[in-house]
Amino acid sequence: MDIITTKKALSSISCDLLGIAIAQTTCDEDALSQALSCLGDFGKSLAKIAVMDDFKGKLGSKTSYATFGHIEATRIVLLGAGDGDVDGIRRASGTLGSLARVHGAQTVCLSASDSIAIDANAAREGFGAGNYQFDKYKSEDKRKSPAELLLLHNVDDLRDVDHAHAIAAGQSLARDLVNEPAAVVYPQSMAEIALGLANDNLTVEVWNEDRIADAGM
Repeated sequence: MDIITTKKALSSISCDLLGIAIAQTTCDEDALSQALSCLGDFGKSLAKIAVMDDFKGKLGSKTSYATFGHIEATRIVLLGAGDGDVDGIRRASGTLGSLARVHGAQTVCLSASDSIAIDANAAREGFGAGNYQFDKYKSEDKRKSPAELLLLHNVDDLRDVDHAHAIAAGQSLARDLVNEPAAVVYPQSMAEIALGLANDNLTVEVWNEDRIADAGM
């Protein structure tokens, strides 16, 4: 999955799913209308409906709607970010990733109300965890493709996002191994998988039974 930043007007970002992280302190109708004012009249209507649906910005909560062409995004979701801190962004992005997989959204954008600063690493980690799904053994018609592009709105710094990519990849590999049946994951295959991870920064050594016995293990 690629990750890039954008500073385009939120209403003009073309994507399958647009997520806006909202802090718990900005969830009465006036505050929500202000937070969504960049979406014009649609934002006002959205704020009213979200309040009617009892959206309060609690950590991990969400409320999702089709946009019906009022903005360029096909669907919009308000994401509860709690206090709006780094963990709030990670959780909100995870919720967005999960919803994106449910809908098979390929291009996804994460934005936030003015009171929240998006941490790119937390967003990448959370989105990767949420977008994960083990569907290797499902039929093609029951699979939903993972997202191909994550847009981070009004984010300037992606310098350390490679670290988040590595964490997300490691989490996905671990979850794959847990989900695979015993006929696929066994000592020899685990050794092959480990050897496949070797690179310039990581050395992998596989011990045989004699080496293990010599070490008293």
